Amino acid sequence: ALGIGPLRDRLDHSLDLLGEEGRPRHYRLRAVVDWSYGLLDPAERRLLAVLSVFGADFDLEAAEQVAGPVAIGSVALALALARLVESSLVAARETAGGTVYRLLMIVRAFAAERLADAGQEQVARLAHARWISTMVETAAREATGPGCAAALARVDRNRADVSAAARWALQSGHPGLAGRITGALRLCPHWRPDADLIGLISEVARDPGVRRSPAAALALAAGGLAACDMGELAEAERLGAEALRHAAGPAERFLALLSLGIATLYRGDHDRSATLWEQIAADPDFPAAHRAEGHASLALLACYRGDPATAREQAAQARIAAEAAGASGYQAFATYAAGEVALLESPETGAELLRAAAAEADSTGATQVVTVARIALVSALTRLGRHGDALALFPPLLHQARREGNWPQLWTALRILAELLVTLGRQETAAVLLAAARESPSAPAVSGEDVERYRQLEELISQRTGPDVLDQITALARALPRAQVVDRALAALDGLAD
Repeated sequence: ALGIGPLRDRLDHSLDLLGEEGRPRHYRLRAVVDWSYGLLDPAERRLLAVLSVFGADFDLEAAEQVAGPVAIGSVALALALARLVESSLVAARETAGGTVYRLLMIVRAFAAERLADAGQEQVARLAHARWISTMVETAAREATGPGCAAALARVDRNRADVSAAARWALQSGHPGLAGRITGALRLCPHWRPDADLIGLISEVARDPGVRRSPAAALALAAGGLAACDMGELAEAERLGAEALRHAAGPAERFLALLSLGIATLYRGDHDRSATLWEQIAADPDFPAAHRAEGHASLALLACYRGDPATAREQAAQARIAAEAAGASGYQAFATYAAGEVALLESPETGAELLRAAAAEADSTGATQVVTVARIALVSALTRLGRHGDALALFPPLLHQARREGNWPQLWTALRILAELLVTLGRQETAAVLLAAARESPSAPAVSGEDVERYRQLEELISQRTGPDVLDQITALARALPRAQVVDRALAALDGLAD
């Protein structure tokens, strides 16, 4: 299926001819690739060279967009690509969405050298970056409608190429193109970049050339969201406010307000946060899916204030707007908000809605909703006394949140885990988690009923450990890097599993 059988046969034949048994394996493979390359015609060689810019799977349409203008006419490209597959220089496999192609690593390295030798690398990478920009911008628009799941899947499938294209554009004199890519990427707000990509989005937002480009507003707002993910809330607000000043169109305004709304929510400034979400919910220029985001977030804020009537009303408005849009990722977020609202009156009902929200989000690729729904779910299960169910969810939840690099959500999960650990007699580890969260600037502010809950929890820990031991634990927690705090939490979970 990967087209490597003929390559292996050709390798064996080449070794017989060349007498290379004593050479390293990579050298022998390189000789085979070189031999196969020599059998191609000039157009096929140019195509293979340009295809080296793809970091992962690509389809025929992507090859036509990137390689067609650079290497070969689009009419002949399909035939040339088939020839490369036949020659085992390109692997092909069938997926539910059709045939996808990939260069094996040694072939990609070889082809990249040929591309550089021909002096076409910059031209090919520019075509690749422009294709990525168009792909992500299209996905961002489609994510607000019935094509949401397919759009998020397309972005996720091309994750490696998105990172490579944005980084190349930033470093090669195309800052505006880098800003278009990262800005459009965050207009798919329920798709989660990984920690490395979050760092790149932040780097793009800081670049002076990006700030002078037409993509400034989107890139700055995307940087604000990246700062939220990293727990740098002052920076998130600064970038969001700057983005809002630059914003000209609805997409730019929405992303800037989204960045500010999340930053102020994490910081505990719920009044200001509510005004930002109200602007999103009421703006007639925004798609229905974006207005659903505003209503769902207002429902969450009403929950934190202990206002169930407003929470129910806003959650219902979120559901209506999300269903009108037909956007599955936003529908999952509306279900999550409804679950948080239901927890106020019926924890069991709320837990079931949160499970449903996580399942909806998982099926559509809205990974951010998966994380927040599961955090709320483990909180509900812990407080319902369903400790076994909560323990089973915590390890994958912490691993996922760490991969995503979202520290405010990680700290929220660690605080909930501390509650569970105290119940199970592991108050020393619980004290470390709570103290580290209290001291970290990347942890969100505790609000509403949680303020009194965690005060009582720390008082209970002090009674069990003694104030002197608690002081020592607090001093240790202050000195621990936050990654080591997560490691301690996972070690405690492993111990409980044993």
